[in-house]
Amino acid sequence: MNVRSDADHYIFNAHVDLGDLSSEIVDVELYANGVNGSDPIRHHLTQGERVPGALHVDTYTARVAATRSASDYTVRVITKCPGLAILLEAGWILWQR
Repeated sequence: MNVRSDADHYIFNAHVDLGDLSSEIVDVELYANGVNGSDPIRHHLTQGERVPGALHVDTYTARVAATRSASDYTVRVITKCPGLAILLEAGWILWQR
């Protein structure tokens, strides 16, 4: 993930390899844990262009207010399937850092 500043915002760019998954069944988002009892922060990333020379890798981008440290955010890919939940403790989930 690459982050740059634009006045009082961060612009996040991430290269995401979905393999054989369709981008229509997943959502790519920025996620930051809540602080002091607040809800987590979630921002949708917009799918952009395919990374040149890469088979399944697309660029995803989001612009968010710089109210938290950029290092508080991680990119995650979640399902769009209603009613399907995934446990955070699942060992096969890989968290980006």
